Amino acid sequence: MEAIGIVNEQKDNLVRVAITARVLCPGCATLSASGAKKQEFQAIWARNQAKAKPGDRVAVSIAESNVSILAMVFYVLPLTAFVVGCGLGKWLGSQKNLFNQVQGTLGKAAANVLLAEDNACLILGGVFLLLSFIVIHTWSRRVGKDNKFQPVAVKIIGADNAQTG
Repeated sequence: MEAIGIVNEQKDNLVRVAITARVLCPGCATLSASGAKKQEFQAIWARNQAKAKPGDRVAVSIAESNVSILAMVFYVLPLTAFVVGCGLGKWLGSQKNLFNQVQGTLGKAAANVLLAEDNACLILGGVFLLLSFIVIHTWSRRVGKDNKFQPVAVKIIGADNAQTG
């Protein structure tokens, strides 16, 4: 996946590149419907393979396989965790022995709130979803130091005098 942006800042072997929101989706009806302005920018840090300097227009690239991995982690993992949590909650809600034990320990009201089938489904689904976000946060901090997932400024397309960002 490749995008074009303008280098705003250079630090060590990294450059901060401002990329317009519409670069990846120029005719996207969703952006128009959301009220996004034409010149909204997103700044990203990229490895400076092109030896770009502030003001240069650069092509920024990230491997398609890495985009697929990131999409799986950020979208599929939370959805899967939520569905598994809901399924487990539905199963726990149907266990009458467990309901009786919780009712004896915490009382009838607590047992009804915690183990009614739909409540248990939502509670465990939410807990599993939250746990997946914690796992993703931990993983992204660890992987953030890995150059494999870092975008790369691959070539200089030209200089641009208008600094953005």
